[in-house]
Amino acid sequence: MDSQEIVTQFVNDCPPAPVVLFTGAGASRPLDFPTTAEFFQDHFQLQSHGFHPKSEHFSSRTAGLFTAVVETLWPDSEKKKLFFDVEAVIKFLHWFTANAPNENSDLLQAYDVIRAVLTDSMNLVQVSQARSGRIKTMQSQDLLGRATQLADELKYAVYANYRSDDNVGDKATKLYVPLAQALGFSIRNSVGGMQRYALPIFTTNYDRSLDVMLEVGERREQVAEAMDVPSVSQIDGFDQDFVRHGHEYFWDRNHYIKQWQELEVVTEGVVLPYFKLHGPLGWRERDGRVIRIDVEERPDAGSTDREMLIYPGEKVEPEDDPLKTMYSMLKEFLRQAKLVLVIGFSLRDDVTYSIFARALHEGTCFLFIGPPPSPEAIQRLWEQQPKDKMVYYWPTEFSPDTPFNELPGIFDKELSLHL
Repeated sequence: MDSQEIVTQFVNDCPPAPVVLFTGAGASRPLDFPTTAEFFQDHFQLQSHGFHPKSEHFSSRTAGLFTAVVETLWPDSEKKKLFFDVEAVIKFLHWFTANAPNENSDLLQAYDVIRAVLTDSMNLVQVSQARSGRIKTMQSQDLLGRATQLADELKYAVYANYRSDDNVGDKATKLYVPLAQALGFSIRNSVGGMQRYALPIFTTNYDRSLDVMLEVGERREQVAEAMDVPSVSQIDGFDQDFVRHGHEYFWDRNHYIKQWQELEVVTEGVVLPYFKLHGPLGWRERDGRVIRIDVEERPDAGSTDREMLIYPGEKVEPEDDPLKTMYSMLKEFLRQAKLVLVIGFSLRDDVTYSIFARALHEGTCFLFIGPPPSPEAIQRLWEQQPKDKMVYYWPTEFSPDTPFNELPGIFDKELSLHL
């Protein structure tokens, strides 16, 4: 079956809860992971001429190149924002290093812009004199080395900031158990009591806090007790095939249905289909397959593994699996939900905003919990409401002390929603 057929069958097979949980960077802030804004503020400074990397995170060898690349990609200073697209910079650097030996016309233009900006710091001759063979070759090799190093430094910055510590599982349990208790109370009557149902979770976060929380049986039991259900299980599309691939967990779109069917023996409880829309630490593409490993490090130098992260920046809807299927799951689950509970998501992502707006027009309500999106972002979504009381921002911080016992009243009063 193709991706959409799998999505349709999986969503139809799962008795869905009326709620979908969607988390952004602000949901992991209480676990000491930085928000996107904090990541940029910590690693880069915005000067009058553009972004500049901070010396404590980037080497002096790549600083000038970084500025040059940003100027190449976004030459109009009036378009500069508080954030730049890390994903676009990394892709440009990969393209630059892969195509430099060919020196096609597009590359030569980018090559000359970068060389011009770097002329002083690298003690190069002017670009107009830089096309002579040996000098150009020596400078090209140095520039290619810097480009490779800069791409590695940008990737390392993300991994270093979103890697889990030893206590993240316990901290995540303490953070999410009060929410689980409130959702369990609100959902239980709407799904007909103690049957098996699916509570989908979508996240744009890189960290593995929820993964680590749900890996340990004792912590899953705490979540199940909070939700007043016999068990909590997780579905993520990763499974094993001992005959073909040994002990590696690898992703396949058919695994969603397989994992749900294997849980048929669980007649009562909550199943958590879990989708990481931007990829997490610990996913790698290896030999044509996406595998899941517990090591939250970048692949070693010389490794043929490829990271599966979408780095911070402007997003486009993925065209390749597994993320393509996960975005299709998001659209379908939102279409069937009564409510999307959004925690710590900024709404800067135009792709996700468009998916939210479409679900809103189809009758799905949205409840936002802090940190708040910008007033402009909330207003933009609020204007998409086909009727009143479909979008609400609850002005409270997400923490273990959040008064989630107030949620049923908010559903009723602010959203006129009876789960």
